[in-house]
Amino acid sequence: MSITVAEALRIGALRQCKLLAGASGINNVVKFVDSMEVPDITPWLKSNELLVTTGYSIRDDHDALVRLIENLKQVDAAGLAIKPRFMGSIPDDIIQLADELGLPLIVIPGEVPFIQITHPLMKAIANRQTSSLEFSETVHKALTMVELEGNGCEDIAKTLHALIGNAILITDRHLRVLTMAGPVSISDLPLESTDEGPGTERRLRMGKGKLAGMLRAYGTETVRIDGCPWDFWYRPARAKERVYGFVFAVEQEKAPKDLELIALEHATTTATLELLKQELIREQLKMVEYDFFTELLLGNITDQQEAHQRTKMLGWPQPPWSLVVMDVDDFSSYIADLGESAIRRIKDQIRDIIVDETGDEKTIFALMGKSDSFIFLFSAKAMKGRRRMDESIEAAIARLLKETNLSMSVGISGQIDDVMEIPEGHKQAQLALKITRLVRGAGSIGHYDQLSLERALLDLSDSGALKQYHEETLGKVVEYDSANNGQLIKTIEALVNSAGNRSQASKALYIHRNTLAYRIKQIRKLSGLNLSNPADLVTVAMLLKVRPFI
Repeated sequence: MSITVAEALRIGALRQCKLLAGASGINNVVKFVDSMEVPDITPWLKSNELLVTTGYSIRDDHDALVRLIENLKQVDAAGLAIKPRFMGSIPDDIIQLADELGLPLIVIPGEVPFIQITHPLMKAIANRQTSSLEFSETVHKALTMVELEGNGCEDIAKTLHALIGNAILITDRHLRVLTMAGPVSISDLPLESTDEGPGTERRLRMGKGKLAGMLRAYGTETVRIDGCPWDFWYRPARAKERVYGFVFAVEQEKAPKDLELIALEHATTTATLELLKQELIREQLKMVEYDFFTELLLGNITDQQEAHQRTKMLGWPQPPWSLVVMDVDDFSSYIADLGESAIRRIKDQIRDIIVDETGDEKTIFALMGKSDSFIFLFSAKAMKGRRRMDESIEAAIARLLKETNLSMSVGISGQIDDVMEIPEGHKQAQLALKITRLVRGAGSIGHYDQLSLERALLDLSDSGALKQYHEETLGKVVEYDSANNGQLIKTIEALVNSAGNRSQASKALYIHRNTLAYRIKQIRKLSGLNLSNPADLVTVAMLLKVRPFI
């Protein structure tokens, strides 16, 4: 625990000194005490240093005193203590400058020897550092014993509470409360359910933006949770650039002091080891789940009763489900110059983003990475509707693009009502992914049951009939656009989208109605289609649907 300027003024002969200016820096930390007897001491100034001087070397140089105060502030010094024996009174502009900079300016009475200031203060600093080391050792031993005894996060929370007095919470990376200790109950916290019914898990209510900031933190931070009157001091349980959970100290009656924050740091290290151990156990279960899910996708499991028993053992929620395939667009180009470890980190980041934005193990499950794709099942009950499912997937796509500059396209199956329907659901999701990329491009979402016409067109495209029909009707229009950098196909699209309304179409194209009329004549000349005729407009609308499939 560090000594502040405020505390220093109560130690030794500093009790006889006066704080003349810079009161806003009264809580500056003092780690060193030094004296100045040369005009330019700038190269030797240090952060958290209290500089003691008579000012003799700059007694006739007002600008040097200004520079000294500015330089002390620049290095984050603790303050300046002057015995103005050779300087007379401190000038008003120096007092004003110290106030503006928040640098404590202390006046030492002429009869006070420096030794009566420096010796007691340095002794107090040394004693405080010794106490800090002793406390740190006590914390280390207590938490090491907890880890060796293998009693998990519950004992870590209890031990930390006993050491610092604040209520303690330990959560996973999704803020699900794993354990609590101290004078706080579950009813005191703003929580939200992650599911309905018995065995419901609850997590701290936190906006996704705030959680994203917490996941980027490294040291001790504070956060205010919506609907709660206290600040929460926390450290992320981080290992190898990945956050596995958080350790919180609740500021109910008091904020944790420096020594107590050391205890929080030690406890977080111990909690990280415990959460890593639990993660390894989950990874083993995921390997079992991965093998089962792979066998299902390949259609190698034919015994329905066995499949139901294994889903129950793995804790899968009850159907209905949707199977989702999220595929990174042009991933091979993105990773062309990256090593294996960098590629693995990116894939882990993608997985974390999917889980963070789409829910948790009760919302999505059987998450499996396969090359540049991620396949998982969505619980319709937990997600409570397709719209929320789409919104969460869109959020994952947007965050991935923002953080990595990668886009993902998504295919979603129709409703799956039984585990044995998973192979068919996978085929549906893959087909929806293929179609949505063809029709809407990268970064789009396609639902199998919303693509009936597109599926029919894709089937017909193999016969060559669609290509021939398109060539006979719009072939010359396409050739004209290609040869002349034309806009005729875009003109047709605008007319179809506006149901033939020329005013709306010209506005959409940012052209004059006369220019639109001229283009329509060109289209009729090249294709024989009269876009003023509703029947021909329906024909080109269908041809536009056909274009991605030929």
